[in-house]
Parts: sequence; structure tokens; C-alpha cells
Amino acid sequence: MPPRPAGARSASRSRIAATARPSSDRSNSVERVDADPTGAFFDVLTRRYGLEYKAPVGDAEDRVVLVVRPERTTRQ
Repeated sequence: MPPRPAGARSASRSRIAATARPSSDRSNSVERVDADPTGAFFDVLTRRYGLEYKAPVGDAEDRVVLVVRPERTTRQ
């Protein structure tokens, strides 16, 4: 894959950001979309769940972190 110019966004990130924007509608639990161009959050998850891979993750520049707000909880 050829390198993108500085500041260019991938099509997939643009689609995610466009569909995950918070709105005034209280049913939208996505608080924000944070860019993760280094893949740092993926590294945290691999350590947490004991997965092995060769860093950095191949699509790091396209990675985002979705920060969500719980709207309700349940119990069993």
C-alpha cells in the first residue's frame, strides 16, 4: 500500500467518524472517536488477553478507539 500524504485520512476512518459522531439524541452512546495512529490501544488489548503478534499492527494508521457511554446495565 503506498503511503498517504501527511494529514490524509483513509476512507474507512472517514466512514467511521461520519457515522459515529455524537448527536443530541440520548440514544447515541458513542461519546467520541479517538484516533490511534500508533496502534497503542491494540497493544494494550493484546497484552490484556495474552495474544502474541509482531508489532506494529499492520493497519495502525487506520485504527480508532470508540469511547462509549453505557446507557443501562443489567444483572443476573
